[in-house]
Amino acid sequence: MRNRLSLSVALLASLLAGLLLTGCGGTDSGSDGGSGSSDYGSSSSSSEPGGPSVSSTDPSGKSSPGITITGTPTEGVENGCIVMQSGATLYLLLGGDRSVLMSGQPVVVRGVPDPGLMTTCQQGTPFRVTEVKPA
Repeated sequence: MRNRLSLSVALLASLLAGLLLTGCGGTDSGSDGGSGSSDYGSSSSSSEPGGPSVSSTDPSGKSSPGITITGTPTEGVENGCIVMQSGATLYLLLGGDRSVLMSGQPVVVRGVPDPGLMTTCQQGTPFRVTEVKPA
């Protein structure tokens, strides 16, 4: 009888251990956690004033990737963040001469949108600035 009780206790302990291990397993929802915007991706020029214009050459005739946007940059909601509305898109400007960007005057900015980049600025499509000049 004692052997039978020991066997029952061992079986019950194994069953409980299996249930506990099963309960500790996580589930993967399949989500990458991000909600990227797919607004960018069109390579056609905007006919809307202030909209981005796409160009494959710079004034010197050299090939230059990216787009050119025009507008007046402003401070974003987070400290140190600079945003600029161009057409229907709000861009988060990354890089560039801050003294020119924050002059309060319209500027022409050349660069590359990077919509997949994560930032702490909480607004705008990230835009890596390669050149900025007064409009």
